[in-house]
Amino acid sequence: MLLGDNNNLIMDFEVRQFSEDDVDDVSDLSRAVYGDASAEAFEKRWRWEFKENPFAGKKEPLLVALSGSELIGTLFVTPMKLKVDDSVSEAGWVNHFMVHPDYRNRGVGRALLLELKGRWDTVFMFPASALSCNLALKAGWFDVGLVHPRRLPLRRSFLGLFSIPPNSGKKFGSNAGISANTDVSEIQSFDKEFDTLWSRVSKHLRISAVRGSAYLNWRYVSCPVKSYRILKAEIGGELKGFMVVSVEKKAGRIVDFLVGQENDSVFGALLNEAINFFVGQKLEFVESISVGGNTANLLGRRGFELKKGGLFFIGRTSAKMPGQSMLADLGGWHLTFGDSNADYLVF
Repeated sequence: MLLGDNNNLIMDFEVRQFSEDDVDDVSDLSRAVYGDASAEAFEKRWRWEFKENPFAGKKEPLLVALSGSELIGTLFVTPMKLKVDDSVSEAGWVNHFMVHPDYRNRGVGRALLLELKGRWDTVFMFPASALSCNLALKAGWFDVGLVHPRRLPLRRSFLGLFSIPPNSGKKFGSNAGISANTDVSEIQSFDKEFDTLWSRVSKHLRISAVRGSAYLNWRYVSCPVKSYRILKAEIGGELKGFMVVSVEKKAGRIVDFLVGQENDSVFGALLNEAINFFVGQKLEFVESISVGGNTANLLGRRGFELKKGGLFFIGRTSAKMPGQSMLADLGGWHLTFGDSNADYLVF
């Protein structure tokens, strides 16, 4: 591919489908862009992320750019199913969109985005930088919005012990009206009753990645580079919701959750258990993503404050799908850290 700007030749390179022979070269590129830890993580997870994904199909979502024999850029798509109103369609998350530092500003990223357009109809991305975001917007993507993570500090006492902040932890139970009948327990995997939960709760969600048991087990049980703690909430033996949490150095992270709109007390019970776990781990703060719905309000009442910075969230679709005009409305999304690869990539 010869790519130019204002009729001036910039460089000659090729964009093609990734093959298993490229793994070492992609690891080297990841090392050049993000460091050794990221390269090692890619080697462990690439087959899980793209080949073992329960939504992987016949589409080829992995693109690489080469200058001669040197691999200089990548753009990979993690397949998913997207629920929009009452319909479910194929879609994907763009991950691993990176260009070698020595080849930036030469049209490589733009060429990868253009090649993707002919291969994948509906995709979304959390760009790693404003530069990547602007590049995609110029290529025809639309802006969904800036996603602000929420953070709850966990205080230290003068003895150096961690304590639960005011309006948080166990004290929150009585304030929130958490039912004494809500039973929260840790589980090791997701069984078929989580399909029933998704079927019931998703009726109240406008836009969301499908969260059935096959996806949840792949995403949080089988992940080769991350460990998660999975909590489920029941009332009278009936499953009412779940929450997935992880530990990131000094931070506790609420990675994913699903509860019914009518179950504020269930979300509160799950959150209590998560916060108490993080306090026991002597972490400094807890962070979460929640946009739209009542859970964002609940986090705010718990003392979770919006961070000043945020994650760019953009998308592109060439497919005619029901509810397509809603995709650019951030408030219509059920969105968590688990909807991106940010929680298991190592930077």
